[in-house]
Amino acid sequence: VERAVPASAGEEAARPRLLGLESLFPLVASGQWLPDQRARAGARDALGDEPGGAARLVSWAEVEGCGAEAVVLCCCGRTAAGAAAEAEQHLLSRPAVWRL
Repeated sequence: VERAVPASAGEEAARPRLLGLESLFPLVASGQWLPDQRARAGARDALGDEPGGAARLVSWAEVEGCGAEAVVLCCCGRTAAGAAAEAEQHLLSRPAVWRL
C-alpha cells in the first residue's frame, strides 16, 4: 500500500524509530527492500536509511546512538537458532543496546 499523502512533520515524529540489522558480526544495517518494509509498516528507519539503499556496515556507536524504539534482526544466511546465538553473543551483551 502506497501512502497517497506525505506525512506531516508531526505525523513523521510520531512514527516509531526502528533499527534493522541483517548481521551482527560484522555489524550490517539492512538495506534493499527492508527499509521500504519498515516505512510501509509505519516506522521510521532509526539510522535514516532510505528504501532501496544498499545494506551497509555500521558502527556500534551508530547503533547505540540511533534512538531506536524497536530492533528487527534479520540475520542473512542464518537459521533462527544461528541468529539467536549471534544476538546473544554480539548484541545482548552490550549494555547500551538495552537502553534503546
